[in-house]
Amino acid sequence: MKRQSSPRNDRRAGFTAVEILIAVAIVAILAAVTVPAIRTRLSSGDGDAIVAEFQNLEQALQAFQENTTTYPHTLDELTDLPTTPLTSCNANMSATQISRWRGPYVTRPITGNYTVTADVTVENTLVRDTIPASSALLDIKMDNVEQDVANQVERDLDGAISGSSSTTGAVTWATSSGSLVTLTFKFPIRGC
Repeated sequence: MKRQSSPRNDRRAGFTAVEILIAVAIVAILAAVTVPAIRTRLSSGDGDAIVAEFQNLEQALQAFQENTTTYPHTLDELTDLPTTPLTSCNANMSATQISRWRGPYVTRPITGNYTVTADVTVENTLVRDTIPASSALLDIKMDNVEQDVANQVERDLDGAISGSSSTTGAVTWATSSGSLVTLTFKFPIRGC
């Protein structure tokens, strides 16, 4: 005797459209909750890396100045002294100043512009800023910084953010492209 199959047994094994839609909805909800949290953590890590880099460079510049009585023209002079190094005032370092160089002052080899995080680039050339005229500042610039990261760096180094804070304080920034900014750390110096 031949057994008849019931309609129930004729169904193929698998998922129904409703089950698939429910699974997709759950994945979408989880992604909507976790992606912003991950992005915030990554931005926070980028900001922490930039703050640490600024602080390391500040300490290296202070040590360089204590040894040579001047400041370098470029950051690569912190790792390797060229044969005719310039000061931050674009003057040649004297033989005495060169002999007092005790570097390297940073552990990272600097040979030009370099990256701190995936996209953030530190400019090798230091800029001597004499505004305000009452003091001299040495500017260290970083390009391609996300604006939210720039805000975090400013909060960490300058304190609370006010309306015009992007143009005042030790950390300033200006929009360069879209949500990217050029971040400047203004390091106070004595003389050249």
